[in-house]
Amino acid sequence: MCGCSTKNQTTKKVLAHLEAEVESREMSAVKGIGMFVLPAPENGILENKVVRVGDLDYVETQKRGHNCVAFKWLPYGYAFEHDGKTVRLMPGDERKPWICIPNRCITQDCTDGCACTGKHCG
Repeated sequence: MCGCSTKNQTTKKVLAHLEAEVESREMSAVKGIGMFVLPAPENGILENKVVRVGDLDYVETQKRGHNCVAFKWLPYGYAFEHDGKTVRLMPGDERKPWICIPNRCITQDCTDGCACTGKHCG
């Protein structure tokens, strides 16, 4: 299943990448994108949305995600498959329109570039 019941949706693969990066520099120096799942009452009852914020380290993302429905962090330079293509995250990518497979969250994990909003990937 999608791990929607988990507040921190950062994958083990991403955390392993962070651990490898920390061996050569300070943890706070490893920046990336924080994805925060927030209530979206403008979209309907029990609806959520994803807000992406750039230039955050993992610890800062955890702090900001404390009062969110859920959160996820991806480091800059991290490569993953998204929408049939390999994506390597770069600063500014948080402003890109992400195409997420809406119903994928029901049966499997959302891709790394998306977060589970409770009902779908966003």
